[in-house]
Amino acid sequence: MTDDERADDVTLSDAAEAFELLRDEALGLFEVLAGTAAESKAEESIRRLGAARERLAEGRLSVVVCGEFKRGKSTLLNALLGEQEPLLPVDTVIATRLVTTVAYAETESITVVLEGVDGGPEQRRAITREQIAEYVTELGNPQNVKRALLLEILTPNPRLRSGIRWVDTPGVGGMFEEHTAATMAYLPTADAVLFVSDTTKPLTQSELTFLRSATTAAQVADDPDGQLYVLTRIDTVGDVTPHLQDMRAKVAAATGRPAGSVEVVPVSARAQLHWLESGDELDREVAGFDRLEAVIWSTLHRRRTTLLLGGALADLDLTAQALLGPVDIAIEALRKDGTAELAALREQIAAKQRRLQVLRQGSGAWTGELHRKVAELGGLLKRRAAAGLNEVWQRVATDYVYRNEFLDDTSRLVGQITADASMVVGGLNDLAAREASRVLAEVAAQSELQLTRPRLATLPNPPVPTLAVTGGLGAADRPNRMPARLREMGWASSTGGTLGGAVGYTVGAIIGTLVAPGPGTVAGAQFGAWIVGAIGTLWGASMGWQHSRNEEAKADREARRRSLTQELAALRQGQQAHLEQALAELQSGLTQALAAELSSRIRQELESADDTVKRLERQREGSVAEAERRLGELRAEREPLQKAATRIAELTKSAATLAGR
Repeated sequence: MTDDERADDVTLSDAAEAFELLRDEALGLFEVLAGTAAESKAEESIRRLGAARERLAEGRLSVVVCGEFKRGKSTLLNALLGEQEPLLPVDTVIATRLVTTVAYAETESITVVLEGVDGGPEQRRAITREQIAEYVTELGNPQNVKRALLLEILTPNPRLRSGIRWVDTPGVGGMFEEHTAATMAYLPTADAVLFVSDTTKPLTQSELTFLRSATTAAQVADDPDGQLYVLTRIDTVGDVTPHLQDMRAKVAAATGRPAGSVEVVPVSARAQLHWLESGDELDREVAGFDRLEAVIWSTLHRRRTTLLLGGALADLDLTAQALLGPVDIAIEALRKDGTAELAALREQIAAKQRRLQVLRQGSGAWTGELHRKVAELGGLLKRRAAAGLNEVWQRVATDYVYRNEFLDDTSRLVGQITADASMVVGGLNDLAAREASRVLAEVAAQSELQLTRPRLATLPNPPVPTLAVTGGLGAADRPNRMPARLREMGWASSTGGTLGGAVGYTVGAIIGTLVAPGPGTVAGAQFGAWIVGAIGTLWGASMGWQHSRNEEAKADREARRRSLTQELAALRQGQQAHLEQALAELQSGLTQALAAELSSRIRQELESADDTVKRLERQREGSVAEAERRLGELRAEREPLQKAATRIAELTKSAATLAGR
């Protein structure tokens, strides 16, 4: 390991430790505020604190390992996990459609999720490590006859303790369109994407198309910390530099990022596994995993600091301010001498109560404005969905059905269409998330409320089509072309024989004249006409047969193309219907999620206002001595809240600094 790599290791270790310290302190602050909220009977604050604390305590960062079929993703993940006995099967047999998740737990458990029987609920079955291959490989589960949907692995691997959940996908470009659909369906859940390619196969256009689709679907297209790139199998080439330069340039072009900002880490997972088994330092040096782990973990530490810790601290801050408000106002009231000042303060709080009650009852402008804005967003998403699908099917009509690889392998064609449609869905998810945040901010400003971003649902990717696309519609009704082929061959052989005979007659006569004028001329002409005529007949028959076959092949291709177009119409209709229904559900879900966040904050603010009124009522009357005693109690109550609020601000600053490492 070089000095720079050791420095990276130290920095990485420090970052991991810093995150854990910040998270532990934030979890402690949840307990402090929850205690105060319980004393004040602030039920909405208690609920919000509990939900936010659970997200921080149990939150995992999902990293989806993806790429085209058979690029060594499972081998790479085995090497990253660092176990001497590989956890995931890496045989050369074809993997099934299963997505596999690997996360930390004190006790190992492995569960396979199976489709329900006759449309019933999904079934969960506990299995052992030895049984994994029976579900996730084509040899153990041919054509997925066991109807396995997902493999979930919880294991006490120390490399997973920090809360990283790896998601191994079957990839795209394989023999089954289910691979593409299964991979694309999991991408919206990703917090980061690890894209894997290898030196043995140049980065293809289909891989670049998938890369754009994957980063968009995972909503990390504009976030460098959400994208990681690995070039595997570097032990199979002498000089890896040209491969790195090629991949870096192509990734930059596909993602729109400057080539200099794209870091591609070259590794040999096989060498790393050999090192884990033998301890040979040469294998470790060849593997390149020290650099890979430094890049991965530093990137993911930054990302989880932003996603997990940042959101929790925002929730803490809102609740701290809601709990501090009534105490500060009560202290202010005790300090005021004039009756008019106290009356004005009470009227100010009463006005806030009335405004919040109007908002809570839904009679304020915010409910109508929210529904109007979400409806506008729904219309925008529908228009983008229609335009996106039209582009997909325009490519199908003008490009895909003319490609031999798709005409020869219809499952590959369906897989490509599924990937294209999934890319449309990924773009819609990204647009929906951005626009929903804008809608929430606008409605919040109108309602004079400070909000945190709620967790929003995403559009599901198109399901794997059940229709069988064969390109063979009407094959049984196609006429028998053999008679026509024989007629064309006969005509061509006759023409060839005639032309050959004429040429042979002339050439033979010339040669015969040169040898023996007179008799030689006649004999040469007859012999030449017979020999060359026979050759011409055979040549003509061959050309006629070949021409007939070519024309027949063209006709077959055109018939297959028409058949595919007809069969795929059902897939297009299914995708359109799926998206229309999903968009309607998303619009409804967005309205509910945004309304729930607004309603929650209204209830929290109303609880704070009610608490303020109660505090003011308790001190309306009383002696000066009682007022002084009450002021002391309030200051004592305020002190831990203010300390918590100050510490939350400090932690927020520290988290921002850590995320920027």
